[in-house]
Amino acid sequence: MFRFYKLIDKNIVFLILLLSVFVKFLILFYNDGLDFEPDSYTHFLQIAAVFQDFPNNLPIGLTTWAKPMYVYPFGILANILGLNNFLFIQVLNIFIFVFISLLIYRSVLLIYESRYLALVSLFLVNFSFILFQSSVSALTEPVFTLLLVLGFLCTLKRYYLISGLIFGLAVLARIEGLLFLFLFILWVLVELKIFSYIDKVNIINFIKTVLVSLLPVFVWNLIGFLNSGEILYILKGGYVDAVGVYGYGGWFDYPLRLLIYDGLIFITFFLGFYLILFRSIKVNSQSHLILASLFVVIFLLSQILFWRLGIFGSAGLMRYMVSIIPFMIIVGVAFWNYLFSSSFFKSIHKKIFFIFVFLIQIFICFVNIFGFGPIDSKWMPDREEQEIYKIAGNWIKENIPENEIAGICRYEVAYFADISVNSIKFVDLCKHNFLNKKLGYYYWNKNWENVFGLNYEKIVESEAKVVKVFDEKNILFKLD
Repeated sequence: MFRFYKLIDKNIVFLILLLSVFVKFLILFYNDGLDFEPDSYTHFLQIAAVFQDFPNNLPIGLTTWAKPMYVYPFGILANILGLNNFLFIQVLNIFIFVFISLLIYRSVLLIYESRYLALVSLFLVNFSFILFQSSVSALTEPVFTLLLVLGFLCTLKRYYLISGLIFGLAVLARIEGLLFLFLFILWVLVELKIFSYIDKVNIINFIKTVLVSLLPVFVWNLIGFLNSGEILYILKGGYVDAVGVYGYGGWFDYPLRLLIYDGLIFITFFLGFYLILFRSIKVNSQSHLILASLFVVIFLLSQILFWRLGIFGSAGLMRYMVSIIPFMIIVGVAFWNYLFSSSFFKSIHKKIFFIFVFLIQIFICFVNIFGFGPIDSKWMPDREEQEIYKIAGNWIKENIPENEIAGICRYEVAYFADISVNSIKFVDLCKHNFLNKKLGYYYWNKNWENVFGLNYEKIVESEAKVVKVFDEKNILFKLD
């Protein structure tokens, strides 16, 4: 019995990762190739479009919406392995989160020098509801988060040039990486004490770090400019310019949902943040905890503002928070570290404490997974709804020539219909083509009609003919 206990203790990192991956694979196979997020389908279609007519379609993957650090690496790997399907992208994201977990584990070890604190962080990364949700998707947040966490770890090792390059590449994964890149450069400026005293070596190192950090963004913009003629190409990449197109949020939408979806992580972050600012804590590098705190606070405040004002295409989605949850955990560990050092907690066996944290986080995660929380958090794909999209997509694929499709107002239907054009245009062109009276077939969806301005009344007024009714919310029309 003792040997078995010792074996578990020795291999606890592997067992946590194994448990996490096992549960995620169960969910993937239960979902049977479906996803909770419409954009997952769009991003997969984008990859397929880029590599369909190689190399002619490669410029499609350059746009800000397409996200080059997602489209090209994922697409190349999928095509080399001959696994260019939706499930492969989801599996890839699961293993990306395995690497994220290990990077956070290593970062916490370097900062706090405690294996038990590192294990707490490892477990929280694997069973954070928001991160768990993202890891079984085909979305872009996982690769973006991987780059941010890797860049942060490199700062811990003082590899500032490598860190800068990685943070620069993160911008190519998601455009909000510009904010993280700016904060990193500002942090290096302070860390090298550029304003404290004149040091030629530090000034040169800072300039080199800035240049290397901006290099990926500059090269990306240059290639885009040569391809399109747009001087600021990275700011013209496909996001909606109109204000409030996805609605407007409240000031407390994000904090409230963070409290419900990942309350333990959210609360301990603020407790840890307080300790970092106002108490003396024993860590290897308090400045790195300040950097992690800046990532969280500034990004969270910016997203609250964007959603409140309805700007920059914000839809108030919780998946936007994926990139800062690992940094919340790193900062929150300062609170756990404070507890461990107190006289009360010194008398409690650390393994008992770990089990306690384990049970709380597992409870929070799975209550939200199955939608039993106080806010509807159920994110498993609606099978009835998805089945309609699958039926509609397959019917369109079998009965309608692709060149006669003028617009599909639902990404999932485009995915199941195996449309081979640039996927970002499905919804946008649906409205554009209809208003310009382009002849062809239009797929109308009740849930998205207000977002994209192609409502049922306008279609009826145009005297478009009903071709196929899949249900009351999904109808195929023809304009001729």
